[in-house]
Amino acid sequence: MKTHQQSLLTSNTSLHWIHHIAVEDRIQTSHLSDYPLGLIFKNENITGDLSDVLLYLQKEYVPKGPSGLEKVFVGGDRLTEGNCRNLQWGFADGATEEERLEGLAFKFEDWHAIRNLFQIHYKLFCNKTS
Repeated sequence: MKTHQQSLLTSNTSLHWIHHIAVEDRIQTSHLSDYPLGLIFKNENITGDLSDVLLYLQKEYVPKGPSGLEKVFVGGDRLTEGNCRNLQWGFADGATEEERLEGLAFKFEDWHAIRNLFQIHYKLFCNKTS
């Protein structure tokens, strides 16, 4: 067991040290990716490009278990979400779950609402004098 003494003078240092050890332990006990996720140079406003992206996401990132495909959330703005759902409906006549893009669950990412929620939470629950 790793321990570290924390005092009022070194509380931030202690928290950093503990976090560093926790990350170090996590890295040692798990396998890290050998490659980055990368970029896909496609235009989401072009139907053909968006279908290529969705097929790629379905093939590369949706895990397949014994009971079928597991859902993976795909987020975007309202236009992207609508286009993705329409493409998924267009692929609905596929023979397999993969061809029907059933492993992708599309959702709307409202960045501004989330930011406003965090701002309200900060104003209500965070003490600026501490």
